Amino acid sequence: MTGRRSFLRVSSVAALGALPAGRALAELTPHRLQPDPIADKIVVNALGFLDEPYGPPPVGPRAIISPGAIAAAKSSGLTAINTTIPGGDEFENAVAAIGRYDAFIRANANDLLKVHTTDDIRRAKAERKVGIIYGFQNATMVGDKAERVDVFADLGMRCIQLTYNLRNSLGSGAMDTADQGLTPFGREVVARLNARRVMVDLSHSARQICLDAARASTTPISINHTGCRALSDVPRNKTDEELKLVADRGGFVGIYFMMFLARGRE
Repeated sequence: MTGRRSFLRVSSVAALGALPAGRALAELTPHRLQPDPIADKIVVNALGFLDEPYGPPPVGPRAIISPGAIAAAKSSGLTAINTTIPGGDEFENAVAAIGRYDAFIRANANDLLKVHTTDDIRRAKAERKVGIIYGFQNATMVGDKAERVDVFADLGMRCIQLTYNLRNSLGSGAMDTADQGLTPFGREVVARLNARRVMVDLSHSARQICLDAARASTTPISINHTGCRALSDVPRNKTDEELKLVADRGGFVGIYFMMFLARGRE
C-alpha cells in the first residue's frame, strides 16, 4: 500500500524527470532560491514577546523564553524586540524581575543580547542574535519616587509606559472615564525619563495624558502598540489628534493586530 509521503516522493521524481533538458529548477521553487528580502535589514518588534502560543506547552518547568521560541525568532529574521518585564506594581518585584531576565540572557548568550543602545541592536544583527529591549507597560513600580527612574535606567530599562488601562499617580489609563491628564508627578517622571534617555510610551494611556506627555517630553515618544480610533472607536485606540501630535514631534506609532479590538468585535 502506498502511503501519502511515498506517493508525493515518487510523484516529485517523476515530475522532475519529465522536465525538458536544461530547464532551471528555480522555475519550480523560486521562493527558495531567491535572496532573503530581509537578510540585510534590521527588524525591530516595538512590543511583543517570544513564546510558542500555538503549540502544546513545553514539557517540564517553563523557561522565560523556550528554546523553540528563540529558534523561531532567529529564523524569522527578527533583530530585536521590546519585551515587557513582568515586575508587577512593586519596586522590589520589578528589580527582581530584571535580575531574572539578566541571568537568563547570560545563560543564553549565544542567542540573546540585552540591548542598552542602538549599537547593541546593530551588534545583535551582526552576531545573528536576538536583541532583548527591556520595557515596562506601567510606571506603578516608580511609586512616589521619580528618582527610581534612574535605578531602572541603570538596570537597563529602555522603555516605560506611563499608564496601563487604569489611573496611577502619573495620570489616566485608557479605561479611566475621568481622563485625567498628566499629573505634576507625571511631568517629573517624564523629565527623568528624558534625562536618562528612556523611551516614554503612551500605549494604553487615556487621550489627555497622551497629548500632555507628547508636549511635555523633550525627546520623541512612542505609542508602540495601538489602533486608530477613527477606524474602530474603542478606548484603547488613538485619535487622529494623538497620532498626529506624536508623529509631528518625531515619535513613532506601532499598529497592533488584535482582532477583538476591530470594529464590531469590541
